Amino acid sequence: MSKPRVLFVYDIPDERYWKDGLWAAINLLGEDFQIVPLNLALGKTDPPFPDSDWNIDFMLGWGGFNSRVDKWLSRSPFKKGLCLAGYGFPPSEDFRYDVIFYEEEWAKQWLLQRSSYRPEQLVHAFGVNTDIFNISDPSTSVWDYTTVGAFSEWK
Repeated sequence: MSKPRVLFVYDIPDERYWKDGLWAAINLLGEDFQIVPLNLALGKTDPPFPDSDWNIDFMLGWGGFNSRVDKWLSRSPFKKGLCLAGYGFPPSEDFRYDVIFYEEEWAKQWLLQRSSYRPEQLVHAFGVNTDIFNISDPSTSVWDYTTVGAFSEWK
């Protein structure tokens, strides 16, 4: 049985330095899904397969509202989701995602107040897994501060 096919649309100018949590998550999803990447920053605007082969099950984008990724996905009739990156613009009511993956609880509230998305369409999928990343005994810590994220030129 073949894996469900997901077109992952993103906009990263230099992928050599892209090794953050999203990168790891997409690679992990590759265990259960056939991930077909499309990087708009490389000047590609057509999917990496022929029109006759649009047999994808889902489109997943990474970007903010009104970004190149958002605009590209808005032209597609397929089921789609957005890994929300950036909160500069409110969502358009002219174009709807089937699901939005957000990072922080305030982002969910922001979306609920500024759009007609329902809570079940908003999924908390980013952030820190405190079941793994925690300090059970702070007195044994060798670090004064811990920060989350990856420092990158493109962020």
